[in-house]
Amino acid sequence: PVADVDGRLRVGIHERQAEMALGTASHIIFLVDGRAEITGADRDLARMLKRLGKPVSLAVNKADTVAREDLAHEFYGLGIRDVFPVSAEHGMGIDDLLAHVTQGIAETPVAETETSIKVAIIGLFLIVGLNYVKPEQWTTPAFAPNGIKGISVGAAIIFFSYIGFDAVSTASEEARNPQRDIPRGIIWSLIICTALYIAIALVLTGIIPWDQLNVPDPLAVALQYIHADWAAGILALGAVAAVTSVLLVFQLGQARIFMSMARDGLLPPWAAKVHPKYKTPHITTIITGIFVAVSAAFAPIGWVLELTNIGTLFAFVIVAVGIIVLRRRDPDRPRPFKTPWVPALPIVSAAFCFYLMYNLPLLTWLRFGLWMAIGIAIYFLYSVRHSRVRREGEVGL
Repeated sequence: PVADVDGRLRVGIHERQAEMALGTASHIIFLVDGRAEITGADRDLARMLKRLGKPVSLAVNKADTVAREDLAHEFYGLGIRDVFPVSAEHGMGIDDLLAHVTQGIAETPVAETETSIKVAIIGLFLIVGLNYVKPEQWTTPAFAPNGIKGISVGAAIIFFSYIGFDAVSTASEEARNPQRDIPRGIIWSLIICTALYIAIALVLTGIIPWDQLNVPDPLAVALQYIHADWAAGILALGAVAAVTSVLLVFQLGQARIFMSMARDGLLPPWAAKVHPKYKTPHITTIITGIFVAVSAAFAPIGWVLELTNIGTLFAFVIVAVGIIVLRRRDPDRPRPFKTPWVPALPIVSAAFCFYLMYNLPLLTWLRFGLWMAIGIAIYFLYSVRHSRVRREGEVGL
């Protein structure tokens, strides 16, 4: 069997029963599509493979000699000695992911499996780590050693963990009862995930000193700290499934946002076309997938996350303010789900989002300004002249 792992592009495992495949293999090949760096997920799985105590080889894209040499040097430190060039043609890559997304919600049972694995892995960490929690760790040297500023900066940087919930709303047209199911799905997923985040943070900081967690794979490191290497290996494998399920959700959401914008005339009409068989926005799905793949291959993950955070926070600010404006300008509009406590709740929401934006680095603001300038240029060069709302307004006059 071939374990094909790439934390950004080639995600997944060649075999669905990964534990059985890796456990029974006499020789394991770690396949990485030619890149000059490896991700935290790569390191996690590499450590797990090493702990299996079986021969492990590193296979890299033969077209990239420089990347192969850099990767070989880094993997050598992880215990993998044999390196040879191959063509990376195995595993679940971005093309496979796009195929699932293009076929629609009903054709993506792989996401359910991967999500189940992810939740099971979280449960494993909590169960194993709970016995090793030392409450004094939470107040050593203080409960918040970096103060409120440290908490605020951390919240702003890790905000991307919360941006998947709004993607549920973009698939409302494919829900059986969207008025009932979409609000329930968003609210319950927020409650469950927030509870899991808090539980993980408590257990994680209770078993290992906080200043040892500045690593790409903190949960695996924490399990190694308490000598639960077997659990760290399983967790590393589950991280691969987690990356895949997150990518799947974002691919679903972004393509449907583009489709809605095209229906409103803000993008060209071809972006609103749906597949004749699967009834999904296949064109925008493929374009989004290609853009994500290219960006992930070349863009540093740090500034990508920061740009994602500030963009999402700004979008949430606009939505919060928009609720107040529309409630006054169009009070009789049909609202299947009506936001409560207006205007107090939207004002609080916008204020908190802007506060998190304020705590992001200046360089992130500059990149965000450039990104906004590109969007504004597209709007004034194309969208403002083709907007359906504007055309309907002119007809009404």
